[in-house]
Amino acid sequence: MEVVEIHNYPELMDQCCDLINMEWPRNKTARYEQQFRFAVKETDENANKLRTLEMSRDELPTCLVLVLSHEVLGHSKISPIPSIPSGCFIESVVIHPDYRGKGLGKFIMARTEDYVRSRGIQTAYLSTIDKQEFYRKLGYTECEPVQIYGGPVARKLNAELESLNKINKTNDSKEVHLPLASSVSTVTMSPPPPPLPPSPANTAAVVSRSTKVYMKKDL
Repeated sequence: MEVVEIHNYPELMDQCCDLINMEWPRNKTARYEQQFRFAVKETDENANKLRTLEMSRDELPTCLVLVLSHEVLGHSKISPIPSIPSGCFIESVVIHPDYRGKGLGKFIMARTEDYVRSRGIQTAYLSTIDKQEFYRKLGYTECEPVQIYGGPVARKLNAELESLNKINKTNDSKEVHLPLASSVSTVTMSPPPPPLPPSPANTAAVVSRSTKVYMKKDL
């Protein structure tokens, strides 16, 4: 059993894609493009994936797979954090359903941390919805949210709020000309219908987003 960089074993890509889709279902072509940055070429016979790895490489970002006898049992993805050069973000950690409960999650996390530590990374970050206890046992503690595609999430939200405030101030400064009462026809309006209750799916999505927890560990 070993943990290897998937860009050195492209023949394992299909298995890895299937494994990730077991946990987070998605169109396979979209999964390739998002997870591995593949260029996908369609032919008349079938979807022929022209596997050109552009994302996973020796330097971050990197996708690691846990392999036993050419079978993919687990996966983790490591991404850089532009605002924290000494840190990295570990995501898409998953173990094949048939092999869970055997300590493989702990094993792949340890090898993932070894990998980033060997590249000078000092702090590992991640996010989870319901696996806080698992990561606490590995030494992770809760922290402020981080954004792997830029600065901290809080900074982004503040910028959006400032932009909205500017728009509101601009709107407040504009003169509003209302029509004279004599020029408005009297129209009998029916009261608006009551708002629809939120759908269970949307409610669950909001709850899921609001319960995401960010954690970190000094390596």
